[in-house]
Amino acid sequence: MTKELLENWQVPGRKSKDEVWNSIQSRIAVEETASGTRVVSIRRKAVWASVAAVAVIALGVAIFMPRVEKVEFVQLSLQPDPFVLPDGSKIWLHAQSKAWYDQNAWEDGRAVHLSGEGYFEVTKGSRFEVHTDKGVVSVLGTSFDVYQRNNGFDVVCYTGKVGVDDEDESVVLSPGERIHASGSALGDVLSIEGTEPDWKSGYYEFHNEDAARIFEEIELQFGCNIEWPTTLDKRSTCEFSNENLQEALMIVCVSMGLEFEIDKQLNVTISESKQAS
Repeated sequence: MTKELLENWQVPGRKSKDEVWNSIQSRIAVEETASGTRVVSIRRKAVWASVAAVAVIALGVAIFMPRVEKVEFVQLSLQPDPFVLPDGSKIWLHAQSKAWYDQNAWEDGRAVHLSGEGYFEVTKGSRFEVHTDKGVVSVLGTSFDVYQRNNGFDVVCYTGKVGVDDEDESVVLSPGERIHASGSALGDVLSIEGTEPDWKSGYYEFHNEDAARIFEEIELQFGCNIEWPTTLDKRSTCEFSNENLQEALMIVCVSMGLEFEIDKQLNVTISESKQAS
């Protein structure tokens, strides 16, 4: 039957019928069963078909996966104005801070990414998350402050409930509570006063705070550069405004027995007080 078909087959080009037949046989794998029946193997074709199907599916994912569409907020002025999110929630960003959210994914989950410090007033609704390099803060409807710079991580709850999660533990804060992360571990829950962070009104108050943290805050507010001894191990309880750099430095340094020098380029050098030594 096969030879009859071959005899009636119009062979293109200059190849003979025998050459074409041999070419066809060489391109297919033929297996002999025990009964002598010829079985054409199509495993290789099936494998390639599977690979092709996977490639098509993968391509489809790449094509139809919604891309991230960032909406970014950056605080440029010293007096912060609120940024409004799609649900009506508001963010006040501290100096040299920024936040962003994915506009395409907002309806699937309210999530904001923060670098620096921000105060949030969240409208009631579904879970609201603030993502930082140090942990995730989650709420339903509340007001709170998140600080994340360098190795520091602080969360303060003003109203409602705030959940703080890092890799190892979770803590729920109530109004008037603050938690600080030292290194990779969350610290103890502390009590605070006030209904919103002082920096919103250009006023700063510290309670038994590390000197380095206070100097970093002054750098942010006044755009200066402060150098202090690497061995400095002091803490301070103090308060100042962002209206006058020298006044702020005087208040902070006197409280810790330190001295300072400042040049025209706003470079500040901190040293131990000679009177103290």
